[in-house]
This record gives sequence, C-alpha cells and structure tokens, in this order.
Amino acid sequence: MTRWLLLILLTLFQDSFVRFGTLLGLAAGYGSLQLIGGEPWINMSAYGFIGWGVGAYLGHHRSGKTPESRPPKLKVHQGGR
Repeated sequence: MTRWLLLILLTLFQDSFVRFGTLLGLAAGYGSLQLIGGEPWINMSAYGFIGWGVGAYLGHHRSGKTPESRPPKLKVHQGGR
C-alpha cells in the first residue's frame, strides 16, 4: 500500500511546474486565512489543488514548445556522389 501511494505521489508531482504551483497554492491558502477566514486545512488544500492544476497546465503547454520535443526534420538522401 505504501509503495502505491509513493508511486502516485511521485507521478503527480514529477514536474517542477506542478511542484512549484502546489507549494505556491498552499502558501496562498495559508495566507488567505487572515482575509477570508475559515478552516486552515480546507483553504490550504483548495488553493493547493488550484495551484497543482495551474502547474500541470503550464507544464503541459510549455513542454510542447521546447526544442527537444519537436519532431526531427526529415532528411532525404538523394543518392549520387
């Protein structure tokens, strides 16, 4: 059971955008307690989930624009000397 939980956590947080977004969301949820009020864990988990989603979105769309993920150019050998 512990192995599966660790596997899920590592899969969900493998991207640096996702980790940063989650930590930023948790910090925003903790900081919003003075403005909004309410339960600390509910605010932190809600903002952390929003931060996780924003990080996953940014990580997905930024990864498509990197030069490493582009398909290689097709080189045609035409023969001859």
